[in-house]
Amino acid sequence: MDAPTLTMLDTLNTRGHQASERHIFHPAPIPCFGDYYAVARPILMFHLRNLMPHIHAPGLVLRFDPKTLAAQGATYTGKDDVELSAQQYFVCIETNAKDALWVPLFPGPGPGRKGIPTTAKSGHSRWTKSSSFYDSAQVCRIAHKAAHKAAEVAYDESSPKSPSRMLPAQLPPRSEFPDDAAFRPMAGNVAIR
Repeated sequence: MDAPTLTMLDTLNTRGHQASERHIFHPAPIPCFGDYYAVARPILMFHLRNLMPHIHAPGLVLRFDPKTLAAQGATYTGKDDVELSAQQYFVCIETNAKDALWVPLFPGPGPGRKGIPTTAKSGHSRWTKSSSFYDSAQVCRIAHKAAHKAAEVAYDESSPKSPSRMLPAQLPPRSEFPDDAAFRPMAGNVAIR
C-alpha cells in the first residue's frame, strides 16, 4: 500500500471524525483482531475507487445498470423489444457539459448489429476479452450524474486511472444513429431487466 493511503488511514484511525465519515469505511463496527489495515484497506480502496468519477469523453466504456438509467431519466432510441441486461457495457460517442450519448454494446451478434474489433479495446480485461456488437438504431442520452450512479450500481470495474476505452478511430460516428427527435424516456421499457 502506498504511503499517502497509509497516512490517510493513520489519520482517520487516530483523529476524531464525523459519523458520516466513519460510514465511508465500514457501515457497522468491525471487530479488529490484529491488523487494523487488513480490515480497513479493502473497504477504503473500494470506496475511494467508486467515489472518483470518470471524465466522460468519446471512447470511454462503462458498464451500466439500465434500470438505474431509466430511474435517473435517461432517454434512448430503438425498439422496446431489445433486451438490456443488468450489467451492460456502453460506449460514449459524444459529450457536452450536462450529458453524453452512449451506445449499448451487446455480447453477441444480432439483426443490424456491427462488431467491434478486439484491437480497438483497452482497459479492464473483462471488457477487452469479451466480444462486442452495437446496433446503429440504439443510442442513449444519459446525464453525467446518472451515468456515474448506473456504473456504480453495475459494479463497473474500470477506474479513472485505468479506464476501459475504445479507440477513437473505431467509434461509430454520430451520423450513423437516429437524430435527437427520436429520443424517448427509458422509463417504461419492459425489455430492461
